[in-house]
Amino acid sequence: MSSDNATAESPLVKIEQFLDKIELMQQLQEKTGIKKLYIAGTIALFVVVFILFGFGAGLLCNFVGFVYPAYASFKSLETPDSKDDRLWLTYWVVYSCFCLIEGFLEYVLFWVPFYYPIKLAFLFFLFLPQTQGAMNLYEKFLRPALKPYVTMIDHHTNEVAKKAQAMASSVTGEAAGIVGKEAVKQATPKVD
Repeated sequence: MSSDNATAESPLVKIEQFLDKIELMQQLQEKTGIKKLYIAGTIALFVVVFILFGFGAGLLCNFVGFVYPAYASFKSLETPDSKDDRLWLTYWVVYSCFCLIEGFLEYVLFWVPFYYPIKLAFLFFLFLPQTQGAMNLYEKFLRPALKPYVTMIDHHTNEVAKKAQAMASSVTGEAAGIVGKEAVKQATPKVD
């Protein structure tokens, strides 16, 4: 066997070695008599068809866009290094903006062919450490777009919070007054 063939087979060998570590794959091979590699290939094909034809693809995309990043964010919070915290905070900012835009364009995106595979690839692009997609999008687009408006947004947010707090105090005060009047009424003996 030449070194070119060994290099070409290397990914398959690595996949088989990985599959050897999965007990469920070993059990499936023993029960069905089908090699683990073929079982894994069938599962991968099923997932690809699942994504391409949209049967639950939205759920899968939301799962991928949330579960791994949430777990990685949890792990980064448990480490003393703050560099990974910035990476995952940036991911969540970009992911939130993406979800907001997607919400507005939902009816248009429905008609885009292969939207869910494109979205899935985009989500992987955002959170994979090799691509640093979220960080790049944040630095090139979001940060320059939002930075000039931070003071104005903070001001309006504080104003809304003050109004909401005043309204809550007012409603609480009125409710307390009504309850107090009702308590006095109930405590006052009735004269026939």
